[in-house]
Amino acid sequence: MGLALLAGVCPALAQPTLHASLAGHQCVLSWPTSFTNYTLQKTTNLAAASWVTVSNPAPVTVGSSFTITLTNIASPSFFRLRNTNATTAISGMVLIPASDYTIGDPLDGEFDAVSATVYVSAFYMDVNPVTYDQWVNVYFWAVSNGYDFTYNYFVNSFDYKGPNYPAIGMSWYDAVKWCNARSQLVGLAPVYYTDEEFTQIYDSGEVNVVYANWKARATGYRPKQSGRKGRGED
Repeated sequence: MGLALLAGVCPALAQPTLHASLAGHQCVLSWPTSFTNYTLQKTTNLAAASWVTVSNPAPVTVGSSFTITLTNIASPSFFRLRNTNATTAISGMVLIPASDYTIGDPLDGEFDAVSATVYVSAFYMDVNPVTYDQWVNVYFWAVSNGYDFTYNYFVNSFDYKGPNYPAIGMSWYDAVKWCNARSQLVGLAPVYYTDEEFTQIYDSGEVNVVYANWKARATGYRPKQSGRKGRGED
């Protein structure tokens, strides 16, 4: 298995709660004033959402919230706030902007992958594959800080070709642990844990049930790999 890319590190602000209430023939929307750089959008169909920007919203500050009042229209509408906060550039990584995209396969005549539109938050991705040199540097730090890898990547160089060649040959388990170690090494929050309460960082063993801490907006690294589980598979 080759560790092709590392994706993650999204320091954008967490999505706020958008509140809606009815007042006569009008709808009142409100959200925290602490949330800045946003776009208010609406759609009439969540199943095949086509979000459009609400034109000329005029938020009014009420307490600690922004509030806008919209006149009710014939078609029921759904609203969302879309975060447009710019994020700081990270050396060696490129920002993948937040966007909607279509998943599924409507072309094969089957019904096991119905097309749907989903929204993906912004994240960073390494420009280049992780090199052997990068892998070993994090690996040294990890094993000296309580991490236990299935395979000794220092003694066994797994098809070593040079320090700047892509690191290949690691198992899925070790790739995930390595990402947690890389996150901690640079002061980011690890993503993967062995318990649902997110108190035990995944740092040893081959654990088949691993919990990703999405709710806390973990800022750490995540692996994007090719192949199946198991060392040496491409």
